[in-house]
Amino acid sequence: VSLVKNGAEMIIGAVKQIGAVVMDFRDAADDQADAIDGVNLQLKNMGIYTDELSQQLQDHAKALEQVTNYSDQAILEGDKMLLTFENLSGEIMPRATEAMLDMSAVIGTDLTSSAQTIGKALQDPINGLGLLSKQGFAFTEQQKAMIKKFVEQNDIMSAQNIILDELNTAY
Repeated sequence: VSLVKNGAEMIIGAVKQIGAVVMDFRDAADDQADAIDGVNLQLKNMGIYTDELSQQLQDHAKALEQVTNYSDQAILEGDKMLLTFENLSGEIMPRATEAMLDMSAVIGTDLTSSAQTIGKALQDPINGLGLLSKQGFAFTEQQKAMIKKFVEQNDIMSAQNIILDELNTAY
């Protein structure tokens, strides 16, 4: 009788563990879907949503997951924050995402904080220089002049690329 009772307790324990794993998997899938939905909503709010762009962001997050310590879900949550800044084009987003990951890894901040810092700097490149300088980034006078010139010419993407180049160099 005690053998049967012990065997039944083991089976019940195993079933509970399997149930917990299934619940964890379901919760992770729900969180992943929420992250994708959040990114898609931001893209729609910006008026730039396409299935292709959404899939590119998801694929980029999956690829970065393989080479960083961040999950694709966390990366998409950071992307969602970056997408709240209107001056970030589809061409700048991959570089901004990578800078966000590098900044978080090096200085130990969460992805949302890094996304906010980078987003603010790229949204307004001239004022972004001051924001990044306060965090220890040193831009040369030539870089500052080039950024100012690009902004005056309404070439925001070129100004953003200078900032991202400097972030890439630093991290």
